[in-house]
Amino acid sequence: MEIFKRAKKIKTSVNLKALIIGILISLGLALVVFAGIIYWGFYLLDWRGNFMVQVSQILPLPAATVDGQTVLYKDYINTLNISRKFYESQTQKGIKGLPADEEVQTNVINRLIEDRMIINLARKYNIRVTKQEISDKMEEIIQNKGTREETEKFLKDFYGIDIKTYEHEFIEPNLWYNKTDQAIRADETINGPTMKKIHDALNDLKNNKSFEETAKQYSEGDSAATGGVIGNFLRGELPKDIEDKLFSMNEGEYTDILTVRNTLQIIRLEKKDEAKGVLTLSAISAKIKTVDDVVKEAKEKAQIKIYALSE
Repeated sequence: MEIFKRAKKIKTSVNLKALIIGILISLGLALVVFAGIIYWGFYLLDWRGNFMVQVSQILPLPAATVDGQTVLYKDYINTLNISRKFYESQTQKGIKGLPADEEVQTNVINRLIEDRMIINLARKYNIRVTKQEISDKMEEIIQNKGTREETEKFLKDFYGIDIKTYEHEFIEPNLWYNKTDQAIRADETINGPTMKKIHDALNDLKNNKSFEETAKQYSEGDSAATGGVIGNFLRGELPKDIEDKLFSMNEGEYTDILTVRNTLQIIRLEKKDEAKGVLTLSAISAKIKTVDDVVKEAKEKAQIKIYALSE
């Protein structure tokens, strides 16, 4: 009898395990079928609406792919809603000339595609963005705003988000962008010829070659033909550190190599009127490639597929 009881228990246990396995397999198949229907409806039948937005928080629906890498639909929707809230707040303030919603949608998906490409570039330079860097930048913003409560209110009113979301949507992408931009600007394989050109120009000036002739030989843009003359600048029109340096110089002197936006420049002070706050300048300039230039070139070669912009 004892043997029969044990056999019955074993049989019951086996049947229970089989039942559980069967249920799990059925659930797995049901999920696969459900996901298949969702993907089919989303991409072939253009299903949209709140239901699909909610589903995208669970299933990794792509809004776009960049060389096989995915930009998720949920990230697109989240960023789009933030952008819409911002433009709504601007409309309420009476600001005119804001972009239409279709343009906003296009801008958002392009930004997310470019963010993905920038991160790929950053990894080639072994760039990392740490949680501490993100936190430090957020604290800097909070200090500029006054208090954490004031910052939270500002973000809620203008973007409809909290501090954590702001860190993810704005601070982290900007850190990736800025670090990668610095690396590209300093990359001799990309900007080496430009760096050499501007250093050769500086050496010629130090060897007493005239500024006008040096500008004609090395400078890029329309000012080269006029010997580098770029005209008058009022106080406040130039970056403050450069402006202060120029106002401290004597007429006829020139600077060392300066970085001014996306150019390397050597600037000569032709004339200054401190009372009126006017500088008359000439410059030898050469354009350097930035992260924007590199991403633009990469986008032209990349395999990009945008699946959907609407909700």
